[in-house]
Amino acid sequence: MDALKKLGAVFGRHYEKIILSVILLALLAAAAYLPFRVSQNRDMIREVLELDVRTRKKESQPVDTAPYDQMLKRTKTAPKLTLSGEHNLFNPVVWKKGRDGTLFKVVKGDEDGPGGLVVNAIRPLYFSVEYDGIQTSGESIRYKFIVLDEAKGGRTARPRQVYLSLGASSKNDPFVVTKVNGPTDNPTSVEIRFADSTETATISKEKPFRRVAGHEADMAHEKLGSRFSNVRAKQPGGIRLGAQTYIIVAITKDEVTIQSSTSKRWTVPLKGTP
Repeated sequence: MDALKKLGAVFGRHYEKIILSVILLALLAAAAYLPFRVSQNRDMIREVLELDVRTRKKESQPVDTAPYDQMLKRTKTAPKLTLSGEHNLFNPVVWKKGRDGTLFKVVKGDEDGPGGLVVNAIRPLYFSVEYDGIQTSGESIRYKFIVLDEAKGGRTARPRQVYLSLGASSKNDPFVVTKVNGPTDNPTSVEIRFADSTETATISKEKPFRRVAGHEADMAHEKLGSRFSNVRAKQPGGIRLGAQTYIIVAITKDEVTIQSSTSKRWTVPLKGTP
């Protein structure tokens, strides 16, 4: 207890010196640490500068403005106002009822007519001539031929017999016998010239003449429920679609051409033909 009292008395007499000594010691410690701290800061600054030099700067990429340029161009060009065409704002569509009761839309204007026709098949029609021997009457000799013209009678046409003398001709004969090869009473072949052209042919019993003389077609109109079989060009009556009658102008191996009473024509391709 006495020791503490002595220590308190000494501190009371010299407290100012003690405080000043502590402050001086702190200043000395700070002065000793300051060079070390400055050295650390210098090293840190040097590393940052070296890192900035070593690091390659990333170049900025250009901005893609193509979509915005397109939008600007569209704002400068006003859209065209189309009042015609397939839209129905000013062009109302007509609906018609087919034979089976279903409705179909008339867009082009001829769907209930030639526009709705489909050619399902086209077949060739042949003209053929066969040599069938001779017919004698006294000293005269006539040559017998069997002629079949499907273009005039269709596939139901029947062949007919034609008897011709060498060089003789008439308006009703389809051809003229121009030459006989071999014996006149038993020729090996006969040469003929057709009356409707300058075409010639050499025929015998083993080698008949045959050529395509036309075509016939099978057509249908699905919307009207109509079927047209074995149709031929320029056939009497044509074909009837609704209240209109159409003439078959021509038939080729790929298409059928029809004509209305106002001379307007339509070409209908064979189904499956590009």
